[in-house]
Amino acid sequence: MKATKTPQGILNSSKRLDFLEALYRLAKSAECQEHLVPYLREALQNKWLDPLTYPSQEKFLEDYNYNRAKASVFSEIIKLLTPEAIKAQIDQIRRYQLEHGQE
Repeated sequence: MKATKTPQGILNSSKRLDFLEALYRLAKSAECQEHLVPYLREALQNKWLDPLTYPSQEKFLEDYNYNRAKASVFSEIIKLLTPEAIKAQIDQIRRYQLEHGQE
């Protein structure tokens, strides 16, 4: 019997689907919505740095850039943990798999 080739897109979509389904379960959990997301939102609150408290402008900019990057990451995590957005991606992958012969 000859092995059939599976298109790479379907393989990748299956792995992505597994990931999204796990993420969806996490995002819908009470712990995530009651604790993690509020914590991340609170961490996003703008905490102004006082440049006068730093020994140098370089150290101030280092902390400023770190805090800005952290806020950006937290913002992306909050977006990632939106159950509705995850469900839409899951549905899109399932449609793709049906259209390409894999369920």
